[in-house]
Amino acid sequence: MKWAGEQVRKGLYDVMTGLGIPTFDFTVPSEKRTATYAIIGTYGQSSEGSKDKFSHTVTVDIELHQVFQGQFGGRKAIDNLTNQVLNALRPTTTSYGLTVTGFQVQNISLLTSVGGFNSGGVVS
Repeated sequence: MKWAGEQVRKGLYDVMTGLGIPTFDFTVPSEKRTATYAIIGTYGQSSEGSKDKFSHTVTVDIELHQVFQGQFGGRKAIDNLTNQVLNALRPTTTSYGLTVTGFQVQNISLLTSVGGFNSGGVVS
């Protein structure tokens, strides 16, 4: 089984920084914990290959954080950001949303989420 961890994290980093989101691989320096940022967290991979093809299921935790104080803020900005990230990552009929060196991403799906999405959320 070919390990995709480093390539997947780099691909996610490239997409999210391209969207203008400060992105960190697993840890965030304390001085950077302001405004909005993303953490690429835990990674897991399992093989689902056969004699005819090699395929893997990869699970990556992506945490999107929005810092606000007191009663000001709300969830709309972080919900919009979540939709933006997932729509940027998912493959379409004309392109692969996530480019990973040495691999071809066939599908992106949301496994868990705190709360829901705005209307028009991501289709897996």
